[in-house]
Amino acid sequence: LDGTLQSNGGQPGGSFRGFALDETNRRWGFLLGLPSTAEAGEYSLEIRAYRGQRFILFRDALQIRYRGFLSEEIVFNQALSELLTKPDPRKVQEHRDLLAVLGAFHPQSVFHAGTLAVPVDSKRRTSGFADRRLYSYIDGGSSRSLHNGIDLAAPVGTPVFTSGAGMVVLARERIISGNSVVIEHLPGVFTLYYHLEDIEVQEGQRLHRGQRIGTVGMTGLATGPHLHWELRVGGVAVDPDVFLELPMIDKSFFSNNIMYQN
Repeated sequence: LDGTLQSNGGQPGGSFRGFALDETNRRWGFLLGLPSTAEAGEYSLEIRAYRGQRFILFRDALQIRYRGFLSEEIVFNQALSELLTKPDPRKVQEHRDLLAVLGAFHPQSVFHAGTLAVPVDSKRRTSGFADRRLYSYIDGGSSRSLHNGIDLAAPVGTPVFTSGAGMVVLARERIISGNSVVIEHLPGVFTLYYHLEDIEVQEGQRLHRGQRIGTVGMTGLATGPHLHWELRVGGVAVDPDVFLELPMIDKSFFSNNIMYQN
């Protein structure tokens, strides 16, 4: 199963691959991540499914509605300005390595299809999903960026838990994101946890929902203690708040009378 999304003007809106939801290989699902920069308007969704010699084509219309995002300015001191702007081959390699992790698609990695949980006990959000950021540097320069996750402020040492069951695919110290953990939940679906003080899991480790993975810190590019929590689908950053109440795959849509028969 695979598919594409494109605007009525013919511009590509994304592509996706499907995956079997259980061992029967008869229930399939997919997730398509839409970037926060996607234009509002009418789109065409096309899904292609293959079963032996059978080919099934499904087309439908989809509307992307307008959503506004906040803007914020972050002023960096000398150390943080240099951390972000100073050329470093290690930063380039770490970025490439992360893209490779987030771009992976493992069809058998179906660990968690339900709702997500907020990973840290925090009542204060210092940045929201897709905030439009202006970085101001000590030398008077500036740059712009999108904030791909949610920042949850909490004291250093506050426990951090995984948002859902999954597999640890990255657990290491990085220059920009500090002590970082990435967890795979579904094929192509990952949550990211940045700026940790301590990492308490290892790459390749299976986790249950709510398992402790580390503690809040301010490692890497951080102006204060907080957890950066992020959700990626097919490499695209999406709003994790959506899945605090809605499951990532709603299995209630499936019933015996709509399943394909041999």
